Amino acid sequence: MELGSLTHVGRPGSPRDAYRDTLELAVAAEAAGFASFWVAQHHASEAQGCLPSPFVLLAAVAQATSRIRLGTGVVAAALEDPLRLAEDAAVLDALSGERLELGVGAGSTPPRPAASA
Repeated sequence: MELGSLTHVGRPGSPRDAYRDTLELAVAAEAAGFASFWVAQHHASEAQGCLPSPFVLLAAVAQATSRIRLGTGVVAAALEDPLRLAEDAAVLDALSGERLELGVGAGSTPPRPAASA
């Protein structure tokens, strides 16, 4: 059995802090023996996560790690230019030494409104 780690790349504070913490988490996941590290893409939804560009962050993770598989869980393909998505994924795969696990989907379920008291 192989274990992976998934993060929605969100935390109180700035996106910069969240990205730094995610990079550190990926390095720790690799050191702990995890087989894969996954990030979720979120557009304009700080409550769910703050990562609109998963390939950029995973490129930084690729440079800080050496063997852990890098996954997108998932890229909202409907919001992306298909050619650009394919090209960015190919560049990341090459930079990472062919460690990319590409997850694509239609998008996410809209958040539910908060319950009234």
